[in-house]
Amino acid sequence: MTLFKPLLSRLIFTLAITCPSLLWAGPKISWQPRPPAPGQPLLIQISRLEPQASIEGRLGSTSLNFFPAGKGKFLSLTGIDLENKDKDISLELALHSPSGSVQKIQRLVRLRQKDYGVQRLTLPSSMVKLDEKTLVRAKQEARRLERLWGQISQHRLWQARFILPVAAKVTSLFGLRRIINGQERSPHSGIDIAAAVGTPVKATNSGRVVFVDDLFFSGNTLVIDHGQGIFTMYFHLESVALRKGQLVKRGQILGRVGRTGRVTGPNLHWGVRINRARVDPLTLIQLPLP
Repeated sequence: MTLFKPLLSRLIFTLAITCPSLLWAGPKISWQPRPPAPGQPLLIQISRLEPQASIEGRLGSTSLNFFPAGKGKFLSLTGIDLENKDKDISLELALHSPSGSVQKIQRLVRLRQKDYGVQRLTLPSSMVKLDEKTLVRAKQEARRLERLWGQISQHRLWQARFILPVAAKVTSLFGLRRIINGQERSPHSGIDIAAAVGTPVKATNSGRVVFVDDLFFSGNTLVIDHGQGIFTMYFHLESVALRKGQLVKRGQILGRVGRTGRVTGPNLHWGVRINRARVDPLTLIQLPLP
């Protein structure tokens, strides 16, 4: 055995020099959380790639944006929408080597079902039934926000992990199916954080302010584009400290908690969209992002 080890070491060294492809285990593909659920962000990691390699990919019908995260490693942050009904989603990758060859890989991302629960609310009829003029306004404002999610920048502005905008009690969780005055409404697409009026609100990551306005439902509203299809939104602000087009750093004060818009008390509604998908902000801040 003592004589065998040096011979084996020399054989491995010779193979590594003359035929490195024989020892290459190929790319490693992983993602987290695993298994993911509808309404969760998904961090996809590709490692053991050749130097100077590049990646193209899709998750279902959604294009993925990959960025380098160390030697031979690439990451992509995407999302699975809250109301996705699929049992699994196809992950398709095209790995481009520096020599020009392309390796195509397909994986199946299996989803688990998640029950986000039900929230029953009783509100004054004036907050639920809208007159025709207000209804038209609300629909126009919803379309303005919806157009933002399609304006996907390839440039990554965010860095490191996302943080809570306000360190306070979460009073309404993401994904709750809301029943208001006995009628089912759209599920809650963010989280509500209760805090006193005037409490500072921080940017959860670096990015660019792409929307600032006073809307009927969400009151003083601010949206940050973090690049690569990632947006965070901040509703019911008392005041806004930033303007549209301004670059913002993670942790920078963007405004203060208020009770503007259709709301029963002072709080911050914090929402996240990734490649149009509505995802749980609390799951996002748990991901180990570089």
